[in-house]
Amino acid sequence: AFEALRLTIDDERERARVLAFAKPADQKRALVSRVLARRCARVGLVDAYEGVTRTARGKPYAVARGAPPHANFNFSVSHDGDYVLVASEPLALVGVDVCGGKQRCEALSESLEPYRAAFSIEEWAAFFSGGVDLDAFLALWACKEAFAKALGQGLAYDLSRVEFVGYARGGRGPFASAHVVLDGRVDR
Repeated sequence: AFEALRLTIDDERERARVLAFAKPADQKRALVSRVLARRCARVGLVDAYEGVTRTARGKPYAVARGAPPHANFNFSVSHDGDYVLVASEPLALVGVDVCGGKQRCEALSESLEPYRAAFSIEEWAAFFSGGVDLDAFLALWACKEAFAKALGQGLAYDLSRVEFVGYARGGRGPFASAHVVLDGRVDR
């Protein structure tokens, strides 16, 4: 079943990328993410769909012929742990990131210090000055990586440039809603 599904991917390079993951579980998540991305693109672009390719920095995007129904159709994928996430958007840039959970981050339980440079002074003081808070770390890291993925930069982007300021605390993680501060300016 795995190989039959892998062969449905319309790009040989992407089929090979699936097998580049060392662990079978990672290969399965990579395969599911690619199949879901292509399904999103087919639904979003209807008859204009021609395929999925990648930017020079690796962000996947849909290729359309003619005048597609949604000129800015784009999507983002993420997979980790037990989760595969695909989001698509016809008008605005979209980025997603999923963290598989605390069990995948045991090494973080002692210190977040190696990641400090990715957070603003204000974020660090608000969420980590009292010690390790894995829920806050995972939520903020996912927000930052999703933002960078929306721009097509991924982890090449300087994550310290973007700060998430919580409007309301609640639920799991550091906030229930937030706004973005980019290079010291609120992005509305």
